[in-house]
Amino acid sequence: MTFVSAEACEEAFYRSFRDNDLDTMDALWATHEDIVCVHPGRRPLAGRDEVLSSWRDILTAPGRFDIRLESLRMVRTDSLAVHFGLEIIRAGDDPREAAVSVVNVFERNDDGWRMRIHHAGPIHEDMIRSDAPVH
Repeated sequence: MTFVSAEACEEAFYRSFRDNDLDTMDALWATHEDIVCVHPGRRPLAGRDEVLSSWRDILTAPGRFDIRLESLRMVRTDSLAVHFGLEIIRAGDDPREAAVSVVNVFERNDDGWRMRIHHAGPIHEDMIRSDAPVH
């Protein structure tokens, strides 16, 4: 699977999350060991085995997630892209939504674009506003 842009890789990431598609999730991560994933409220996971094991647990668990990304900013070079935003997540039929702050980092190599870092962290609902105090 080849991703021609960081945006295409990110779209595949969220689609695989919504569809419980472990094959696509595996394909979109960089193939080297220098990858990191932080799930909300969890410790950082490093290396392909640890990161993909966590996604296997998530994507094979009963139930599904409705998740959408609200992009806030993108920073890029020729071979690196950093996307900042909010994930809005709803589990199964539960009408409640949770907002999660997210940073996705992508790198370009000979095989196209791949995810290198996914960092998602919980935020307080009242902190979503851009005018909310920093401290």
